[in-house]
Amino acid sequence: MIFDCSKTLPQQYFVASRIATDWLLDSISTKAIASIAGYTHTDKSPEQIAQYVSKMSHLHDSSMSPECELKLLSVPWYKKASYRNTIAVHSHGSISFNPKFLGRDISDIINTIVHEYMHYIGFSHKGNKPSDYNLKSVPYAVGALAESWHRSISV
Repeated sequence: MIFDCSKTLPQQYFVASRIATDWLLDSISTKAIASIAGYTHTDKSPEQIAQYVSKMSHLHDSSMSPECELKLLSVPWYKKASYRNTIAVHSHGSISFNPKFLGRDISDIINTIVHEYMHYIGFSHKGNKPSDYNLKSVPYAVGALAESWHRSISV
């Protein structure tokens, strides 16, 4: 499994992490990622990005690679001004969620998990806020694809 969900997170995070894993391992995600034109903050083509995400997801899902831990941010850390409105961050092999934003729906949580996983495997964007330019970055765009896919099957 790609994600190891801490017992301190609400149940919907366990569910969202399993769904995010299934989506990342499915060929549906590879095709969707390859279909996006004009990613920012990368010199890779959409096809190269799709193949890299697929390769890394399958590697992290195998027993040969450590899982990415999902956990809560520590209280002093999320109160820092620069992270006060941040939903989650990736750091040192884990994705940490701001306790202030835990009450979100499953599709939104899947977006965040996939977004932060894109950072985990090496993709970035500028700054902490969504902008027209950042929304085309791999973390924002692929997270949005996962959320959109989940909303379409959850109707």
